Formats: sequence, structure tokens, C-alpha cells
Amino acid sequence: MREKRAACALALGLLTLGLFGCAVKAGTAPELLEPVGVRMDTEAVVRGEIAEWRAYDAFVVPETTELFLTQSGEIQEICVQLGEEVEAGQVLLRLDVEAERERIAQIDQELAYLETDNALTLEQMQLDIDLCKYQMEDDNRDYKAGGEREALKENELRALEAALEQETARQALEKEQLLRERETLAARVAASELAAPQGGRVVYLAEVANGAVAQSGQTLVVLAREDALQLRSDYLTEAEADAADEVVAWIGGERVPIEYAAMDTDEYVARLLAGEELDAGFTFPEGAPAQAKAGDYAAVILKTVVREDALLVPPESLFRDGGETYVYRVVDGERVRTEVEAGYRSVNAAEIVSGLAEGDVVYVP
Repeated sequence: MREKRAACALALGLLTLGLFGCAVKAGTAPELLEPVGVRMDTEAVVRGEIAEWRAYDAFVVPETTELFLTQSGEIQEICVQLGEEVEAGQVLLRLDVEAERERIAQIDQELAYLETDNALTLEQMQLDIDLCKYQMEDDNRDYKAGGEREALKENELRALEAALEQETARQALEKEQLLRERETLAARVAASELAAPQGGRVVYLAEVANGAVAQSGQTLVVLAREDALQLRSDYLTEAEADAADEVVAWIGGERVPIEYAAMDTDEYVARLLAGEELDAGFTFPEGAPAQAKAGDYAAVILKTVVREDALLVPPESLFRDGGETYVYRVVDGERVRTEVEAGYRSVNAAEIVSGLAEGDVVYVP
């Protein structure tokens, strides 16, 4: 992007000239005496906004999406090729999860068996409890209540009821463990396919083959949407963009609003560690210009307001003599050297802190 710096400066100059009333006038330092009859170029001192402008080289690029799996595993099938156009929902890559599928089928069989076997076990234990209660009632009819035999039966009944409660809890725990295992396996199966979240062109495909192990979080496919454009510019931070009063792009002679797209922290760190050159991303909140296409050069412009109600003159109307700053104020057609105190200067305006008043006219070489 560095070779485009001159073009970026030109875009900045065009933008600032278009947005600010004081035009830049090129020229050399004036002679103190003008030939008779030669008209002097002048500008009135005005009140207005003075701002700092910074420009960054940029290019229009298609919006890209990095795709990765959320689990590691052995690759069973790569379903796309580099450069291929894909549709939303299309499977791009699959992991081998045959073992998980087999275990799910086995768990389903175990659950079906337990459903029947456990029910029979609980039914039999309940019958034992009912029989014990019947025997206790029968004994009470033939013998007097109380005594050692009744105490033994009561202990037997409590033991049977406790066993039923324990078996019920054991069966519930066994079923819960199997269902939890099945849920985990089903999630692995569901996450084993990498599908396209939207249509686009495959512009990156990891160098992996069937049978290789793909790591969780590893970028495997990058999709580009040529119908959804964004900007990539020379690097600037999100804080710099947020601090600006205005952030716009200059594309094909058109001023376009843009928004900073923050880089993912992991990507930022990875690129730093890899020694890659950093850049910044911007989106078009109102849509990319109709004439814009991928590969077009652009300029990202940051505007920071320095003063909102300043006295302004063209910067070339200021002169210096030693430590003194002065202008030539035009009075009755004559130039009067007037000392001034200057403040901030931008590429197309200079702030006057003292020495002039709004409406004064100054000589501009």
C-alpha cells in the first residue's frame, strides 16, 4: 500500500477542499511592492471549524469469513475445492465420527433393554413388599399383636422397601449416565460437519488431506462474498478511529461513510507473533458504493476537530520574520503589515488567535 501514498495525499486534499471553505492557494512569498494596476489576491478572515485530517491507503476487498470446527478429529472427507462457489448450508468438510455413531446405536439398545428389564425388577420387588405386608396381616389374625415374630416381619418390610428405593435410584442414575453420554456423542456428530454459513467463493483451503487430524479452532476454509464489500487499510487502532470526529472513505471520487471493524484479539496476537504486517478493516454501514468493486483503491480519512469557532485565514497568508508572525492586511487597496498570533494550522487553513478580526481582508500570494 505504501506506493499509493501520493494518491492518498491527493484524495485527502480533494476531500478537505470539498468540505472546507478556505481553499489552498499555491504560490511564492510576495514582494513588498506590487506593480501599479496588478490585482492582489485576497481572502476575508472568517470564523469556522479547523480540523486535522489524516489519510490511510486502503483497498476494497470482498467480505471474508474464516470457518473452523469446534472439535478436533480425523478428516473423513474434504467436499470442496479452492476457488469453488458454494451455497449456504453446503457441507465443506466432514470428520470421521463412525465410532461415535456406533456407540450411539449401542446406547439406544441398552436404553431399550433397561426400559423393560428395570421395570420387571421394580415390579418384582414391589410384589415382595406386598407379600410381606399380606403375611403380617395374616399373622395378626392368628396371633396376638406384638412379639418377636411381628418385629421380624417389620424389619423385613423395611429392608424390602429400602431395597426398592435404592434400586429405583440406581436405575435412574444408570439411565442418566447413558443419556448424558449419548448427548455428548450426538453433539460431536452434529459438530463433525463444517457447513457454509452463507454463499461465497472458497479463497482459502487448509493443506489437509483425508485421514489427517484437524485441530479445534484451526482455520480450514475461508469464504469470500464478492457481493459484500469492505475496506482494508494501513493499520490504525480502534481507539484512533473512535477518537476521530468523522471517519469516511474516498472511493472513486465519492465520499462514503464507514465503520471500524475491530480485529479479533486471537488473530491480532497470531499475526504479531508471525511477523505479519497489520492492517485495519472497515465496513460500509450504508452499503458499498454502486461503482465500487473488489481491488479498487480507496483512502480512509480521519477528521479530528481542533477548533469549532476559530478565526481562519489561508495558511499561505502567514509570513515569518525572525520570531514574528505577520500578515498583510489590505486596507483601502494597500497592504499593511500586521503582526498576529497564529494557532493551529491544517493543510488548508490557519487559526488566528489575535491580531485580526472577522471580516478583515488579508493578502494571499
